[in-house]
Amino acid sequence: MVTEFITEPAKKVPVLKDVDILVVGGSQSGVAAAVAAKRANPDATVLLVEQEGYLGGQSVGGMVVHWEFREYTNNKGQVLARGIGKEMIRRIVEKGHSDPLFKDWLDGRGPPFKDVPDGRAHADIPLDVNDIQLVLIEMCEEAGVVVLLHAKVVGALPLDTATGFPASRGAFIETIDGRRAIKAKIIVDCSAFADMAWYIGGKDAVIIPESQAMSMQAYVWVDNVDLEKFVKEGIWGHSFQILYPKDEKQIWEHVKQGKTFVIRGFADIINKAFDTEPDLAEAYEKTGAVPLIYFWLKTVRTRKVECGGETKYLGNFAIEGPQFLWRQVDPMLVSKAELNQLKGAHILTRVHQYLPGWEKAFLDRTVAKIGFRETRIPIGLYALTKHDVYSHAKFDDVIGRGSGHDIGRGNVEAEYGYDVPYRVLVPAKIDGLLFGARTVSVESDKNDEGLTALNAHRGISVAIVVSQASGIAAALCVKSKVEPRNLEIKKLQAELRRQDVVLETPRQ
Repeated sequence: MVTEFITEPAKKVPVLKDVDILVVGGSQSGVAAAVAAKRANPDATVLLVEQEGYLGGQSVGGMVVHWEFREYTNNKGQVLARGIGKEMIRRIVEKGHSDPLFKDWLDGRGPPFKDVPDGRAHADIPLDVNDIQLVLIEMCEEAGVVVLLHAKVVGALPLDTATGFPASRGAFIETIDGRRAIKAKIIVDCSAFADMAWYIGGKDAVIIPESQAMSMQAYVWVDNVDLEKFVKEGIWGHSFQILYPKDEKQIWEHVKQGKTFVIRGFADIINKAFDTEPDLAEAYEKTGAVPLIYFWLKTVRTRKVECGGETKYLGNFAIEGPQFLWRQVDPMLVSKAELNQLKGAHILTRVHQYLPGWEKAFLDRTVAKIGFRETRIPIGLYALTKHDVYSHAKFDDVIGRGSGHDIGRGNVEAEYGYDVPYRVLVPAKIDGLLFGARTVSVESDKNDEGLTALNAHRGISVAIVVSQASGIAAALCVKSKVEPRNLEIKKLQAELRRQDVVLETPRQ
């Protein structure tokens, strides 16, 4: 708890840009908001600011390259989403370095996939991390979005109360050239922490969960796995929470075709590793990470290698790295997690070498920053609830569909999804601001300790869906000179449909 304060001296801050729309956060969601805004209102000036030196957010810095086409077309074959998210995937896949399963989906061959024992789509299909970055840059350039990197939003401009609600018509940013101001008519907040709502209204504008339902976590990429030995000798005979595909021959076909397979399990292998090398278990425990109870393996890339007339298949896997059930808005704990996840990554690589085929595997890549799941929750005109998610809620102000993310894994009925209402994007007591990405208005932990709606919403697909809607809403607000709370929903829905957004999924 802070017990001492220092008053920051007042100073004049130069205005760097005066734009119509400011998008905060350069993940795929932020890019979706910015590009959609320009497409909806080409005359509007749009500036996208990002604190890192790249676009792509956690997909790039956190190596979350496993985007989920199951959230676009579910395992019943129902189309839940298209729009700018599917366009991004198509363009990334066209670069030629991503999992071929994406091509099968884009060509309309599934899910469910035909003529295979296991026709499901799992939730974790990898895109190429470099192609993600490139496509996001290209889309911004083509749309005429101005991008400013190495620019961290650190505050809201002085509040305008002319509409009856406080509105910040821009933000202060820290750049490599010092503090600057950005003026804007409308702000779309695609940050991971609901930064703008926090800077404008503090605890009156956001909820900070008391319970820690979800962890912060880092991926680890491990390379040089002998896939033939692993698939034919290392998988079968164990129990699994998740196995995709479930058919042994189909997994081997996936290896030969360069397609993904996904496994969660191997508790017995972990026990064997820790029993054999107790110092590994002790070292891992000292990091403060959640105890390791299973391996969570998903391929990133498969390489076919010809050596001495013999064909070998080598795999690069994303393994779920250390996760920390610590408060994700505490700067000291977040810093500690960043330091300890790297220690844990090296330990996990050693533990995974107990898997058959992984004996010569090595640590290939670690994250630039840890991934956040549960930070601040902005307070909107409506809060999406657990009941909405499980009851497949329908709303008149629908702006897109959510698939349920974790809720839909292995639950075909849950994959049908739910409507996302426009009201979760609009602050209850702030004007000039729209929410995007993961940080939209959802039910707090006071009503649902498990934060089901937040967990359901945090998938990449729905985060892009809501951001596209926020970007379009911002563009229409600028064109019509209205605040987000007063925007005519039918005009928004018409533009969403024009931009190929799915607003209704037939049950059959």
